[in-house]
Formats: sequence, structure tokens, C-alpha cells
Amino acid sequence: NVVEIDFRNEAVAQIGDTYYKTLADAFAAVQNNQTITLITDVELSNAISFTKDITFTIDGNGKTIKPAVGSIEANSAFNFGQGNDGTVATRIYTIKNIVFDGWTTDHVVRLQGVNATVEGCTFQNCNQADGLGLLTLTSCESNVKDCDFLNNTCVKAIDINSSGDNSE
Repeated sequence: NVVEIDFRNEAVAQIGDTYYKTLADAFAAVQNNQTITLITDVELSNAISFTKDITFTIDGNGKTIKPAVGSIEANSAFNFGQGNDGTVATRIYTIKNIVFDGWTTDHVVRLQGVNATVEGCTFQNCNQADGLGLLTLTSCESNVKDCDFLNNTCVKAIDINSSGDNSE
């Protein structure tokens, strides 16, 4: 007999009708043209690193992502892409409707070598003293729109490096 366990009450995210207990599990499972939807606020102990050559969306659904209390490993929420290795056309990532709250080191979101849209996100109560941006775009084709930066201490809210970048 196969026993299915329904842990929707413990899930933080879903893809279609499948629920995931951790955001890392949802990122590991996401496939081309799928959307990860947050269903509750999330605390991260480690940054989510992601380099799949796919088109996908993470829809925060207005939920908050913040570092776990006492975590020294969560120096970023998202670290997407890697280098400028010609994969921009095959890595099309959309991040929308997420509140990033209380991040204190490095980047909150780092996008490198991807085609990225960041839309309707809020970056609040973040403290970044190293001169890096709360949102860092390196070697990206990027579109940043309708984002709010509230009550942050930083040198740059958005840090754009290299070519092929644009922001609204």
C-alpha cells in the first residue's frame, strides 16, 4: 500500500498542486515554465542558490522572507545564476510580490548571468554596510519595476554591474 502524507498545513510553498515544507525543496523541484508560490512567511537559515537553465517565477504572494533568528549562514535570501557564461537566454527568472525583511549582510538578492524581472517586491529594514546593493544585478538582462525600498541602511539599493542591464 502507498500512503500519501498531506502536509499542506506545514508547507511554505507550492508548485501547482504539490506542497513543499521548505523553500529549498520547492526550488529543487521547479521545472521549466512553473511558478513557486509562497503560502506563508519564510525564515531562511541559508541562501537559496539557483542556476537551472529554465524559465520560472517565484511569486511571494505578499509573504515575507527574512533571515532565521541567530543564523549566520543566511547572508542572502537569493543567489541566482552564476557568471556571464552565455546562459542569460536560457535562465529567465521572475521574482515578484515578495517582502524581504531584516537582512543584514551581503546582497539580499543577487542575480548574475540571468534574464531577470523583479516586480512588486519590497526590501525593508535591511542593513548592508559593505557597499553592495540590496538588489545586485551582474551581467544580466534585467527589469526592475514597482519595487519599494523602505527603512534600509545601505550605500546602494540597486547595484547594476556590466552590460545589458536596464531598470525602471
